Amino acid sequence: NVTAAGPGADGYLSAGPCGTPNNGSTVNFTRGMSRGAMTVTPLGPDGTVCIFNRGETDVIVDLQGAFVGGPGASGLTALDANRRLADTRATGRSAVLVVDTPPGANAVAVNLTVVNAAGPGWLRAAPCDAVTGVSNVNFGPVEAVAGSAFVATSAQDTICVETSTSADVIVDLTGTFGAGGLSFVPVPPTRMLDTRNAIGGWSPIHGAGQTLDVRVAPDNAKAVTGTLTM
Repeated sequence: NVTAAGPGADGYLSAGPCGTPNNGSTVNFTRGMSRGAMTVTPLGPDGTVCIFNRGETDVIVDLQGAFVGGPGASGLTALDANRRLADTRATGRSAVLVVDTPPGANAVAVNLTVVNAAGPGWLRAAPCDAVTGVSNVNFGPVEAVAGSAFVATSAQDTICVETSTSADVIVDLTGTFGAGGLSFVPVPPTRMLDTRNAIGGWSPIHGAGQTLDVRVAPDNAKAVTGTLTM
């Protein structure tokens, strides 16, 4: 998870393997508003990741996991359609939201959305039996902000979601990690769609309710991870 903390100017952060050209962005931010986003990136030959900064800001990098082979590795099982696990707009807010996850999953891929926040703050998701000092989503008052996360599950098949400021939280499940799932094949960050200049075949700005079909992976791929920027 890459966060621009207390930026002094508008800009963006881009994460990727060191020594490889990178024309993608990971986080876009505006002056004075901290913003973070999850990214999955290949490593450079020496096991490092480089963060390019366009705009004055402090940078925070939090590790959620690593993709490795061999015994104990978990593969991804992607859902055909997202499944809503929690929505406090319907159930009511709580200081710590306990979310049930599919039984037997070692971890879950989720989309975390914050709406109707009383003030600026952060959201974090973690297994309910773990103590962590990292964040997954940064938000301002009232605005709606979403971010993705890979979260390990507890022995009780739950994750816990906490916000620093009173806010409604929505949790959508996009996949699970466990035995027999899909393997991850990394590639350098590559821009597949940009309606500003017709990369991907779509231009110009598109209105509400429209669907953009974009070729983003080989025919044999079953799921992809990437960054969506508006």
